[in-house]
Amino acid sequence: METASLDGLSDRFPLVSARIVFSGPGQVTVREERVEAPAPGQVVIRTSYSLVSTGTELTCLAGEFSPGGHWDEWVRYPFQPGYSNVGRVAATGAGVAGLREGDRVASHTPHAQFTAVPAEEAIRIPDSVTDEDASWFAIASIAQIGVRRARLAAGSCAVVLGAGILGQLTAQFARRAGAGRVIVVARSAARLDRAIRAGATDAVAASADQAVARIRDLTGGTLADAVFDVTGDPAVLPSALVMARRFGRVVLVGDPGFPERQHLTADVLLRGVELVGAHFGYASRTEPGEKHPSHHELSANFFSGVEKGEIDVAGLVTHRYSPRDCAEAYATLLRRDGSTLGLVFDWARV
Repeated sequence: METASLDGLSDRFPLVSARIVFSGPGQVTVREERVEAPAPGQVVIRTSYSLVSTGTELTCLAGEFSPGGHWDEWVRYPFQPGYSNVGRVAATGAGVAGLREGDRVASHTPHAQFTAVPAEEAIRIPDSVTDEDASWFAIASIAQIGVRRARLAAGSCAVVLGAGILGQLTAQFARRAGAGRVIVVARSAARLDRAIRAGATDAVAASADQAVARIRDLTGGTLADAVFDVTGDPAVLPSALVMARRFGRVVLVGDPGFPERQHLTADVLLRGVELVGAHFGYASRTEPGEKHPSHHELSANFFSGVEKGEIDVAGLVTHRYSPRDCAEAYATLLRRDGSTLGLVFDWARV
């Protein structure tokens, strides 16, 4: 077996594909795995970029989650992280229509040099959107799901707790949805500055509990119509509930490894604050009568926002690594010093 170029790939299966693997808690490595020719209805994608979903992947890497919980059921070592893959169709299986070799597509597949996916799950990328920008499509879908769950009215006030990659896009999509005021709360001055440059109206450099008084001051005591908790920190929920106005809404976007540590406050009962969740799977699993947009629709909306200059991800990438340097890349993220936002793997450097 050999790693092949895109040219003539369909005649050179099976291949060896480099793949990033968490072999155990805190252990990151690159493995070589066999990739067979695409089955009927499948395409094989040669990856150009893949974006690290920071919160999710660090939780998986650290193994910091409740035994028996949904994280524990999902993460099985060796674990293949990642779900934000962008590349070109390298080969198509029998019966595939509408895609051909060389087409640029996005897919919710792990960090790997080559990956196979059902053709209907491959998402076309417009010519005007770069591969690196397109790699944000999955994070953008999560942010959009959260904003939709908030049901923001025109001119409303939103608070975003956390200014990592998910917080940055949540703030941008909240503005795009019509929020007149978007207040971002985080400890990192650099991340807050980036949020302001991308359209947030206010920045509060503080922890969530320390920011409560500042939110009251900024809103003249009316508080927020919607509060987005994107931190994944179970200790943040009580502060989020206090920041929401009477009959306001708190949207849980971050997924904590220890959800049992989250605690409600009397605000839910006494002030009617509504608590709702927003999960990536909503766009994949739709019950009869539900009208959740699909991942294709959410991605198309994101690409449109990038094309129109309404969504800015170009300045969010702070680190680019060869997949071979993945251990160093995750060590950089684990420092959690606020200097890192988007981290992408450049598969041309594998």
